Amino acid sequence: KVPAGAGAAALTDDPEVAQPCGEGWLARHFHRPVVQLYSEIGSGDWLDVAFMILTAVATPAVFATLPFAWARLTYAGGAITLAVMMAASYYSSLLLCGLHTWNVTIRHCRYRDLAFSIWGRKGWTIVLAIQQLACIGNNVGVQLAAALCVKDLSEQSGGSAAKISLAAWLAVFGAIQILLSQLPTMKQLRHLNFLALLSMITFVVLTSVLSVKNGRELQRMGDGADPPEHVLIEGTRSRTALRTFSAMGVIANSLANRAMPEFQSLTKPPAVANGKKAVHLVYTVLASCYFTIAATGYWAFGNSASQLIIISLFPETGVAVKVLDCLVIAHALLNWQAYARITYEVLDYILVDPLDGDLMTWRNSLARLAGSVVYTLTISFVAAMLPDAYDEISVVTGCLGFIPLDVVMPLLLWVAVMKPNKARRIAHHVMAFFWIVIGILIVVGSVAGVVYDFDANSFFANISPDEELGQTGGA
Repeated sequence: KVPAGAGAAALTDDPEVAQPCGEGWLARHFHRPVVQLYSEIGSGDWLDVAFMILTAVATPAVFATLPFAWARLTYAGGAITLAVMMAASYYSSLLLCGLHTWNVTIRHCRYRDLAFSIWGRKGWTIVLAIQQLACIGNNVGVQLAAALCVKDLSEQSGGSAAKISLAAWLAVFGAIQILLSQLPTMKQLRHLNFLALLSMITFVVLTSVLSVKNGRELQRMGDGADPPEHVLIEGTRSRTALRTFSAMGVIANSLANRAMPEFQSLTKPPAVANGKKAVHLVYTVLASCYFTIAATGYWAFGNSASQLIIISLFPETGVAVKVLDCLVIAHALLNWQAYARITYEVLDYILVDPLDGDLMTWRNSLARLAGSVVYTLTISFVAAMLPDAYDEISVVTGCLGFIPLDVVMPLLLWVAVMKPNKARRIAHHVMAFFWIVIGILIVVGSVAGVVYDFDANSFFANISPDEELGQTGGA
């Protein structure tokens, strides 16, 4: 029998009260109380939430692709697309924060449980499926980008390390993640999130400075070098459309949150006010960093901007590039964990014995170890199998994480709860329809890109960063 109070956290000003939260069908289906978030609910302030969101969203492995996206859209197209998507995400995040305690007495600390409280079993199932796919896809792309950066470092160092394959580096990254996964909750990781924020800002500043420096050098070069081009890439209509939708997916992936209610659950009451303060800070940082790195990277390299901007930097900046590689790897470790926890919690329902009363008993520790090993091996295997599909993985993940979870569902959930006037209700439905169409086009473009490049791709390829992430906006 589920203990009294399981599935809901009463609103309280006492931060020491640690209760499960969210009216979860899964808990009742397995007749088990919530375990994973017991020690986290209401235990932090709004800065903890902001740092956690920034760690999950703004990883260099993702937003370093923005100049590449702008290279397919030009200045105007890239800036407008990024601004519109960021504004839509900001508005929907505020709506989602306001629904955290929509029925006054319960804190809905999981996205799927919030959907369940409003739409019933259908909403719970939709969110669970999309959220898991988006989080898994994110981790495949992030792990692949981190392994490519490690391989880049090893090739720069020379010697025997340069001969280590990409699959081996993926395995090393996975082994580290298995160790980090044994920490029982995200609470043990959140103290590192401020350092992750500093590493993100350092990455943006250093990359932007180096991009401007390299751009000026390109402009001073003689007749033997062409200046960077900043025009729409020529090609057939179908290929141009494919590049456009792919670039939109890359931008969407850089803004995808996927787990706003889970992160908001960390804050003390008043949860709604603190959650909105966190959102304001998050999007201030995102706007400052994203437009800076996108504009400077595209200005410096134009249509030749690589898929990961640090690959475009001149070899003469070797030490700085090594630092940037290290920042990508360090941030990827925490970003991977933030989204793995969404899947781990579902596994805990199935594997962990709640009667032990402690996640760290021998029985529960072994069960969680088995679950994390299977999950990590699956992510590592997919990343090793599809190294050439990094671009498509990023696009699809961005579409799954951003369009339905960050934009469409908050609009519709807010209308279902708040019952606004007719004008605002119609506006929300129109915006939801618009973004659904955009999402479909992005997915179609991504699938078409996979088909278009199928002959050039190979499974389990031992690619180098210059081969994969060196692909330019014109490719």
